Amino acid sequence: MNFKNFHEAFDKPYKWEIDPDSVASLGFIADADDYTLEVYFWKNDADIEITFAVDDLERLTGNGNAFRIFATVKDIIFANIKYLKYSKSVYFSAEKKEKSRVKLYKLLAPKLKKKLKKKHLVLSETPGLVIFTISDKD
Repeated sequence: MNFKNFHEAFDKPYKWEIDPDSVASLGFIADADDYTLEVYFWKNDADIEITFAVDDLERLTGNGNAFRIFATVKDIIFANIKYLKYSKSVYFSAEKKEKSRVKLYKLLAPKLKKKLKKKHLVLSETPGLVIFTISDKD
């Protein structure tokens, strides 16, 4: 993929819609070529966890459309900022071994923090996960 195609992929999210059958607090679905992308907002008290899966896998699929999938996830999150804005914290995580996903999250997290007008972005690690938490907590 050349540099121009790289940036175009981020500008072309897949078409998505609310998933009426979602068990999450709020769910979205997109047809990503031959795959199904699902994005979930899980509300737990005043906190919201964001997860996404491609064909029920919460890891990179290696199918070559990772940038468009990530562009779609970002598009869904930013289109629903009002839902996220009033939570105490918003968080998402990636497995440490998924270095590409961690890098993409490191790009997304500061932009989301700014959009949410939150004060803090905390990056924490467990033995297998990198967790990104955006909040106003000191």
